[in-house]
Amino acid sequence: MVFVEKYSYQLGLIIGDLIAFSLLPTSGFIAYRSAIRFNEFACSHSIAKRGTDYITTNLFDCLPYLD
Repeated sequence: MVFVEKYSYQLGLIIGDLIAFSLLPTSGFIAYRSAIRFNEFACSHSIAKRGTDYITTNLFDCLPYLD
């Protein structure tokens, strides 16, 4: 799952580049920088990179609050 998530971010970045430079030639650089910032934010806040044990622990910690 981490593998798919990691490469889906990269694929989205490439598709975003193509859209930004083909449809928005004047503001392509701004769109490109925004996509880079979003990619960095998503990668740094992704819980999937911490592994399945961390995710499972967090899920079980949340169970008492799901009443």
